[in-house]
Amino acid sequence: MQAIKQLYDLQELDWKIADVDKRLAEVRAKLEDDSELVTVRLRVERLEARIKELASDRHGAERRSMEHEEDLQRVEARLYGGAVTNPKALSAAEEEREFMVSRLREEEDGLLELMVESEDVESAKDTAQSTLDRLEAERPAEREELLDSEKQLMAELDAMGQSRGRITPAITRES
Repeated sequence: MQAIKQLYDLQELDWKIADVDKRLAEVRAKLEDDSELVTVRLRVERLEARIKELASDRHGAERRSMEHEEDLQRVEARLYGGAVTNPKALSAAEEEREFMVSRLREEEDGLLELMVESEDVESAKDTAQSTLDRLEAERPAEREELLDSEKQLMAELDAMGQSRGRITPAITRES
């Protein structure tokens, strides 16, 4: 009967050792896992690159808008300056003016869309940067806590290993 009790105690200890081994593996995995930080860092970098791209697009759109406005002013100066007196030329100049106005509106609409998108991307980048800052601030404390847990679990495993070493020889081969 004593041998059965010893075998039961050994089995129970082995289950506890397996549980602590599992928890230790989880702690070590968390120590090595920086994937959330890496993911957020990459998101911030992608958003910063997109912001630069949008700024470049915006400058191009502003430049084109100014060029269209200058072209429109030249057409209007010719149209309303009295230089055009022929009805056909006047009609052609008016059509050119309408075309210039529509191009200017399209360019300004595109510029507005770029500005809205820039604001949205900037907001998303600020949110991602806040998340990154928080994660980077929390990680050292979390890492320290995980290292303490690892030490504690290692000590538990060592103590259980010693207990197992004392129980095992006590069990006779005949049991």
